[in-house]
Amino acid sequence: MSGIEALAPVPWETRNLGRPSFEVTPAFARSPSASRLVLRLQEEEKEHGEIFVQCRTSGRNRRLLGALRSAGFRPAETSLVPWTRPSVNRVFKLFQKNPGAFLPMGAMPRDFTVAPVPRSDLPTYRGVESIARGAFSEDRFHRDPLCPPRTADRRFIFWIRDLRKDPHAALWILREKGRLAAFFFFRGGDLVLNASQKGFRGRGLGRFAYLSVFSRLDPSGRKILQSRISANNRPARAIYRALGFKFKTPEITCHYWSALHPDVSTRAQKKP
Repeated sequence: MSGIEALAPVPWETRNLGRPSFEVTPAFARSPSASRLVLRLQEEEKEHGEIFVQCRTSGRNRRLLGALRSAGFRPAETSLVPWTRPSVNRVFKLFQKNPGAFLPMGAMPRDFTVAPVPRSDLPTYRGVESIARGAFSEDRFHRDPLCPPRTADRRFIFWIRDLRKDPHAALWILREKGRLAAFFFFRGGDLVLNASQKGFRGRGLGRFAYLSVFSRLDPSGRKILQSRISANNRPARAIYRALGFKFKTPEITCHYWSALHPDVSTRAQKKP
């Protein structure tokens, strides 16, 4: 184990959380040791003070999960990866033939438009950030009682700004009667981040929104279309099932906080 580094810095989470942040390395995950991990945590805490560490792994890696638990990590989220092959997806083909069949009564296809967004379109990006504020609640940081809600919200704003600078990322938006209704960030065949306006939710428009965007993507190089969602996000799970997606083996993400975040509420501190 002496030659295996247990932790690697995660600069974006350091910025997001306001404390030095790390992730457990793949090499350590393959050969875990609780004592080695505890030693590395103590070394980083001695140098930096309060730190944050994350680790995502298959639920089948019981040795690693045991080492994480012994070192003071807590399960933060079980995530699912919905995936499909667009070329053989039956629901995609039905949508191409009759998009209106995926709309509730009273809604018309002509009310909706889908378009990519250039990085220079700052007003639309600001609109996307506006949607993101308060749109997320089932992700691992919002559900972690040791992370204050405002910090969890801020992560998504930083994420959007990072994606705007990412040359491999692309933003698509859905408008309803000219108003921004939903956004979808892609990196290749991965849907990495999406959300909709509060007034758009709960109206039976979810399938139509996803399919409207998916149908506009260039199929070349996208043999697989996939995303990642929290297992706690029941609406997202239901939509992907309705769209004919399958799910890969669930993964567990664990968090380690060396001390409570200074902004954590009294209510959060009392949670087990």
